[in-house]
Amino acid sequence: MTGTSELTELPPSRWSAYPYTLADVMPWIGRCLGVDPVSGDEPGASGRTRLPELDAASVVLLLVDGLGERQLAAHAHLAPTLTGLRGSVLRAGFPSTTATSITSLMRGEPASGHGIIGYSFVPDDAARSHGPARTLNMLRWTLDSAAGPSAYDVYPPTTLCSGEGVIGALERSGVRVFQVMPGEFKDTGFTTVASGTAGRHLPAKAPAEIRAGITTALTRTLPRSHRPRMVYAYLADLDTAGHIHGPGSDQWCDALQTVDSLVVDILADLPSDARLVVTGDHGMLRAGKTIDLDAEPALSSGVARVAGEARVRQVYAIDGAVDDVADTWRDLLGDDVHIASREQVLAEHWYGPRATDHTAARIGDLVVVAKDRTVLTRPAAEQGESRMLGHHGGWTADELLVPLLIGNDPANHSSSAGSPSTLHSPGSSAKTDVGTHGS
Repeated sequence: MTGTSELTELPPSRWSAYPYTLADVMPWIGRCLGVDPVSGDEPGASGRTRLPELDAASVVLLLVDGLGERQLAAHAHLAPTLTGLRGSVLRAGFPSTTATSITSLMRGEPASGHGIIGYSFVPDDAARSHGPARTLNMLRWTLDSAAGPSAYDVYPPTTLCSGEGVIGALERSGVRVFQVMPGEFKDTGFTTVASGTAGRHLPAKAPAEIRAGITTALTRTLPRSHRPRMVYAYLADLDTAGHIHGPGSDQWCDALQTVDSLVVDILADLPSDARLVVTGDHGMLRAGKTIDLDAEPALSSGVARVAGEARVRQVYAIDGAVDDVADTWRDLLGDDVHIASREQVLAEHWYGPRATDHTAARIGDLVVVAKDRTVLTRPAAEQGESRMLGHHGGWTADELLVPLLIGNDPANHSSSAGSPSTLHSPGSSAKTDVGTHGS
């Protein structure tokens, strides 16, 4: 990716071409393991359940942070193993960001249900233990900014999401659940929200540690060891390289090759009755035009708080000032952004269908989505984030689309990479919009 290639916007009106999202993955894995962790007729984000059937005693789900479908297709020569797997395309969900995507993945529901509407936002009053409303940074669990004070006292994690989510339901249904991820993630606010107390935690960060953790999870002897196993593993390196150096940079390409090598190693270790599923939580684009929101005083007039991230902003207005704020932002930002009211966002199901009252209350009075490669930075409040070259959160195909790849699958021997997606609904234009893996 050069940073100048043409981008394809996928606004909500086009999402029907990509009916499956990350929220559908965990319920599907449960069914592949012989249990149905979701009750009711409409599991996941879309109500569709006809994902590829897998015959598996165990499933390893490798989440590669920042692995976008568009970036993988453009650099297929660097990842021949990944692009050789049976694959298809998912929509990450909105916004296309880690906090929302991983919560959707683990809990098996879109943001409209779980309420984690972005990298940062102002939670509803019911989620706050005391004091005035504050912005919550989901990944750091801090107040007002990534470097702010701890938020644990003001926003206890258990008040942000209720229920166990699908990963907890899998464990309760008899599946052995393991989480292979950095040790510092254990018991954090975000991990508690996304996956609760489900599973055994095996600390791992480097690729070699992740490989060893997966092997341990699949081979560990446990009481009633005949039960199916689900191993969730997380790798951050590709996302880190993309944010710092930009997607398509030499460092990003090196990280992608490392991902491919890890997949080779995992496949070599897998028992014959285990399957590997690889996906990402979002894609990424290289920043183009930069707009400093704090440099224009008029953009702060009537505004109580600005949250979110550089590609999608939540704007919380002072009581009675919403219309004036909307007019000002439209006048000053013009064609560089899409601006919608909370009411429009809910009506168009940006965060998914049937938003709960808690979710609705967390959405800004205005939601502002950057167009093309524009980024809406706040260097004073978000120093580290504003320096990044790679960004995500918006709804371009580069940000929104992620691969779903299946390894150690007998079907791989009878279908070539780049075969038509089994996840798209018949007659959709998705295949021509996205292309195929390895093309």
